[in-house]
Amino acid sequence: MRRLLGELRAPEGVEPVAALVRERKSTDGPYFTFCVKALQSLGEIGTPEAVGFPRGIATGDPAVWPDPLRWHAAEELGIEDELGFDEDRMLGGS
Repeated sequence: MRRLLGELRAPEGVEPVAALVRERKSTDGPYFTFCVKALQSLGEIGTPEAVGFPRGIATGDPAVWPDPLRWHAAEELGIEDELGFDEDRMLGGS
C-alpha cells in the first residue's frame, strides 16, 4: 500500500487513508501495523493535507491517539526529537 500510494502521489487518497487510521486505531494495537503503513503512505503522498494528518496525531491528545501511533506519526515526519518523544517509553519498551 505504501509504495503504491506514494508512487501515485494521489492526494485524493488522503481522506480515505486518514479515515481508515481513525477507524482502526482502537483495534490495530498493540503494534499498529496497518496504521503505521497508512501513515507511511501519507508521508509518501507528501501534500500538505497528507502530512497534516500525521502531524495532528503526533501533536494530538494522548487520550485520543495511542502513544505508539503518536511516535510513528512523528517519526514519519522527522519531528520526534522536536516533540521530546522517548521511543522506549512510547513504544512500551523499558
